[in-house]
Amino acid sequence: MIFERLCIAVAGLLLITGEAFADHKQQTTDTGSFNFVVLADTAYSIPKDYPAYYTLISTINHANPAFTIHLGDTKGGGTNCGDKAQKKILEDFGRFEGPLIYTPGDNEWTDCRRIVAGGYKPVERLKVIREWFFPNSDSLGRQPIKLRTQVDQGFPENALWWKAGVLFVTAHIVGSNNGLTDGYKKAESEYRRRNEANLRWIEQAFAEATLEKAEAVVLAYHANMFFETPRPDGFKDVRSLIGELGSKFGKPVLLLHGDHHSFIIDQPYGGGAANIIRLQSFGAPDIKAVSVRVDTAEDSVFSFGPIYDGKR
Repeated sequence: MIFERLCIAVAGLLLITGEAFADHKQQTTDTGSFNFVVLADTAYSIPKDYPAYYTLISTINHANPAFTIHLGDTKGGGTNCGDKAQKKILEDFGRFEGPLIYTPGDNEWTDCRRIVAGGYKPVERLKVIREWFFPNSDSLGRQPIKLRTQVDQGFPENALWWKAGVLFVTAHIVGSNNGLTDGYKKAESEYRRRNEANLRWIEQAFAEATLEKAEAVVLAYHANMFFETPRPDGFKDVRSLIGELGSKFGKPVLLLHGDHHSFIIDQPYGGGAANIIRLQSFGAPDIKAVSVRVDTAEDSVFSFGPIYDGKR
């Protein structure tokens, strides 16, 4: 497999309690390189996509990554959002032999008000997702790992974990303008509460990364917040905060997201924050994934290679 190498920079930042340091000392001091896998926006066309999706999962299992991250949109926006569909998604997640970390997309709940998706109340669908996919602080997959989550504030889907000196974070940031939809008061209320929680979580993550001298930070979420500026802009606060904290952190920051179904690696904040790299993963109809290699002994830290059509 051909890897694309990217070199990134150095520096430091911020504050947090020492409790996390004590609990996760081992993970932060582990050394060595490792691989993890990212996928998003699949499977969509049901049941047509299942054979390719299952083959992709088998290929990922054979590669034996440290863990896999699904960046959301586990179903197509035009498919039903009911309990039967969610049970099937959860069942398929059980095919991953290693740890699977999941952050929800808009198709799973914000877009479920569409008639073609069943005409559900988005907040009710979100409640089901939290209960079924995030019942405790374990990841999904057949060999789950322990995560720290924001469950105490009502957001069990926001997770944090360490691997070989790198801090990994998920934040519930979704497409469809992050759920901020004109004319729906409940949607606006949910957005504001979740947005504030995301901001606190990201601040905490960068603070901990600085305190514990993380080699890099990886932030995973669903939405492509760099494509356009909607009005009102549901991404404004979080996009600004990531740019500010990432730039001050100075060391490599890797943003992972799906949403727009095409493979992109770039620097979304430009030269002012050249240490921030974003990877947008493949998505349907391309049933593909991305293998990310992490080696903090290398200047490039992160390298990337596609896993596609069931083959590396």
